[in-house]
Amino acid sequence: MEYSEALEGFLKFLRDSKNEYESADSQEKEMDSATQDILHEMEFGELGYHEIARLSKALAAIRRKRRIAKNKKECLQPITTWCVQNRDVIHQLERVLGDMRKSESRIECRMYTPRTDVLEKINKSK
Repeated sequence: MEYSEALEGFLKFLRDSKNEYESADSQEKEMDSATQDILHEMEFGELGYHEIARLSKALAAIRRKRRIAKNKKECLQPITTWCVQNRDVIHQLERVLGDMRKSESRIECRMYTPRTDVLEKINKSK
């Protein structure tokens, strides 16, 4: 494993965490809006027993989805906050990653050039 892969994985984790947090936040808001739609329909609609039961089942499913999103958001909040507070550190790590990749690339392509003719002399003496 190249050393840069570990750092690249960490930076990917930071980006993915931010994206997942934003997605969970959006989902939570969407589920809140859906909850309000159902509650208002139950409040103002002329509904029978079966319609209320159908809406209640849908409401329960929506609340479960909201809970999952809210829990994910809560778990990702610390790393997301850290990323916002440490943007400069993340940019420095990205530069370090670039430098590491350059070094690894140079090492892969490096060739040794003899500095003396000692090898030629040894080969001639055989």
